[in-house]
Amino acid sequence: MKKLVIIYLLAAIYLNAQESSNNLTIYNGGFSVVKTNTNIKLYKGINNIVFKDFSEQIEANSLNLDIKAKQLEKSFININPDIMQLLRNYIDNDIKIANENSSIEGTLINIDNGIIIKTKDNKYVIINDINKYNIFLNDLLLDLNKKREFVFKVESNKESTEPAQFTYITNGLGWSTDYVAYIDKSSTKLNLEGWVNLRNNTGINFENTSIKLMAGEIQKNREYAANALMSKTMNKSISDEQNVEANSFSDMYSYNYPNKINLQKNEFKQLPLISKQGINIINKYYYYSNNFNSESNINIAIEINNSEKNGLGIPIPQGNIRIFKQDGDTYELIGNNTINQTAKDEILRIQTGSSFDLIGKSELLETTKISDKSYIYIREITLKNKKNEDVNINVVAYLGRGFEIINSDEKYTTENSDKINLDIKVAKNSEKKFKIKYKLNF
Repeated sequence: MKKLVIIYLLAAIYLNAQESSNNLTIYNGGFSVVKTNTNIKLYKGINNIVFKDFSEQIEANSLNLDIKAKQLEKSFININPDIMQLLRNYIDNDIKIANENSSIEGTLINIDNGIIIKTKDNKYVIINDINKYNIFLNDLLLDLNKKREFVFKVESNKESTEPAQFTYITNGLGWSTDYVAYIDKSSTKLNLEGWVNLRNNTGINFENTSIKLMAGEIQKNREYAANALMSKTMNKSISDEQNVEANSFSDMYSYNYPNKINLQKNEFKQLPLISKQGINIINKYYYYSNNFNSESNINIAIEINNSEKNGLGIPIPQGNIRIFKQDGDTYELIGNNTINQTAKDEILRIQTGSSFDLIGKSELLETTKISDKSYIYIREITLKNKKNEDVNINVVAYLGRGFEIINSDEKYTTENSDKINLDIKVAKNSEKKFKIKYKLNF
């Protein structure tokens, strides 16, 4: 937990962890907004408020203080001393170093190859990482964990205790999502679990902290106003299935966790996001045909209608997904892919792999030049089915922007300006061929 130091003239008051709390708004762009809430006693006149132990990856110009007082100036001070040069002056003198677990006292012998101390019982101790210790030199305490500080000079017209909030942007703390899907034996339903991944690389601990996750892209630069994100956290309850409610916010979605968490520096933590059971799925085969000769196995995908009627109906953030399918009493991995950010009532498509027994082939049979900027093409597509059952294959044919269909052996629908879709049934142990004749203007 960060400490706040308030200086009145020559006095300093240290606020402990019980006197402050944190809110974290974490964006999936790898950065966060930190909000530290506390109460500060102001004296009438000029007060210097010192903020220490913030993130090592803070965007310094984003720090703001919200307090009922007139703010006169804000300063960033680098108080990082040259520790090794200072210690060199203390060779052959008494020294004491200490951390939370131990302390060592003795004579400083050398600092060139680690800190070497000769203890009072004539033993030698070598310290390779002095940054993990506090150093005492003739009653001088060098706290090596506090090397920088922000100082706010404020003016109060009375003596009072006021609520205050420090807000800043930091890198080194973002979030991502992992999903696990379990498909049943019939290949018609699945259970979906989602987990949020947090990794704290800010260099500080966050204890007793409220978490809000923001899904979506925002424009961010170094002049970003952090106080625009100072909305209060609105906690929602997690259901028995551990679903976190998504709230629409400024063309993005926020996910609020109801319980406060501890997030230590360098810690990786996972939090539950969603857990849904019995979701209906549709199994599909896709073949992608382009303007060149090629042959490949046909892609396997499952499609999910992201609707309340189908047991979902929630905004689903982008993330990695592992798909398992039931095989007897166990589940076996059949796919590992990523899913795109999917809005409510849209189709979530997950590609799980390619079929061993289904093959697609594209071949340009004929190219005719009409003019310098116009060509006619005839493309043949072959679909091979080695299975002992009939299958339907969705063919996505990329023809080129601004194409004109002259003739097609099969019915098609136009998806956009450069491709068409065809739904082709292929009988078991057989192959199906069809041609597309089209014109392109360049």
